[in-house]
Amino acid sequence: MATLKQRRAQQNRIAIFGFLAISIVISGFALLYWQNSDVARDQNNCPLSGPQAFTAIILDQSERYSANHIQAVKALFDQWLKGNFTGLHKEFNEKAFSTDAKLELFVMKNSEINSIEGVKPVLSKCIGLRPENVSTTQSIFVNSEFLSEDLEEIVATFDEEITQQMNSPNNPTTATSPLMEMIVSVSNSSFLKNDASKPHYMIVVSDMIQESREFSHRRNSTDFKVWEESFRHVRGDLKESKVQLIYLNRNDDKTTQNRKHVIFWEDFFDYLNARIVAVISR
Repeated sequence: MATLKQRRAQQNRIAIFGFLAISIVISGFALLYWQNSDVARDQNNCPLSGPQAFTAIILDQSERYSANHIQAVKALFDQWLKGNFTGLHKEFNEKAFSTDAKLELFVMKNSEINSIEGVKPVLSKCIGLRPENVSTTQSIFVNSEFLSEDLEEIVATFDEEITQQMNSPNNPTTATSPLMEMIVSVSNSSFLKNDASKPHYMIVVSDMIQESREFSHRRNSTDFKVWEESFRHVRGDLKESKVQLIYLNRNDDKTTQNRKHVIFWEDFFDYLNARIVAVISR
């Protein structure tokens, strides 16, 4: 018959084994948590381990757009942010709007383009986990309903910013549009100071018509060589970023907006060490 001392020793062993078992279970959950670090996010909704891609969105609101243009742009971003990828450019948008991609929205402002500090994003966010992409293991740590609410909030934030910027009452109907200067400025911004080992993407929402005192597609030419002869001093490096244009057509600029005009931009981005991979005309 076991003595009191033996029974207490046995109880202590059971308690120790129980503690170890609980510790192992907790450690296992902790390991699963960090292996699925998508569920742990910083203030910009990006993984604590850092974004896996970077996407700069340049919004050219220097000239007023029609209601149809604004609706079309909003519909595209609504679709991509929610993870609905269809059409010819599916592969680009899947990567540019992936769960762990950091989206930075830049709005053209002459005051920033010409400043020492340069342009800064008005919005910087990661999309985060989409409810339909949550794995079985991740479902232990996250609530899909909360994810849906978070996603709707991000979509609404971008929607509001796009509407406000593209429909700005402060924009004159005829304004300067230093789009090339803006793109060069973004190449020197936080966008390309991020992790160079991660892929970088750029989306330009614009009629793509350069209109500045120095150079104008309307007054001068849409031949890139004409621009290059006078502006070889203009430099920027987009470090092999892939680019998508959301090309907004204007009825009054049909003589400017044509295939030659698109080729100008293909040459310009090549000059900046980037490549246009998609053009969406609206």
